[in-house]
Amino acid sequence: MDAFSEILSGVRLNGAVYFNAEFSAPWGVSAQESRVMAATVAPGAEHLVLYHLLIEGNAVIELQEGLSVQLQPGDVVIVPHGDAHHMSSEKGVPRPYPNYGITAKVKSRDLTPLQAGGGGETSRLVCGYMTCDPYLSRPVLSGLPPVFKVNIRTDRSGQWLESSILHLVEEATSGRVGSEAMLAKLSEALFVDTLRRYVATLPEQDRKSTRLNSSHT
Repeated sequence: MDAFSEILSGVRLNGAVYFNAEFSAPWGVSAQESRVMAATVAPGAEHLVLYHLLIEGNAVIELQEGLSVQLQPGDVVIVPHGDAHHMSSEKGVPRPYPNYGITAKVKSRDLTPLQAGGGGETSRLVCGYMTCDPYLSRPVLSGLPPVFKVNIRTDRSGQWLESSILHLVEEATSGRVGSEAMLAKLSEALFVDTLRRYVATLPEQDRKSTRLNSSHT
């Protein structure tokens, strides 16, 4: 077993998709820091990692520290340390953003697409989270930046993950038995796959800085 797999095997991950939306430009949403969001989406979780998968259109994610990442279809963006952040159709969309009824949808675990925005170009998003023990996951998360993205449409395995998640999101809205459990497992697979892809793109020195090495456990 390689060092990355060995470390991940010791980290218990639990994931779920919690939000599905079709926004029309201009639009914008804000996500509170994970310790606040955990009370709604995963009560009792010690650490929450949020991710967003852009299916269609464009989006930009911005952290309060001024960091920003432009997204294109197929991008998965991960916020590993749970920072509060904003996501919008483009930079400059006036804040504060409307809630669009997001809170009620998330609380009721309603995965039917939320349709909102200004009527322009459509952006489709699927959002999920991972819960993990902050101590056990430290070797994996501590060296990661506040936000990073990976495009999963570059090969067949990533395309399969995306299409499977979209299929199960549709099944979950129809109430088919077992679809939410399967979606949770695919959510975990998407997170691990994105993390693996990101680490693989780093120069050797930067890989060491992520502490994805068994000697640091």
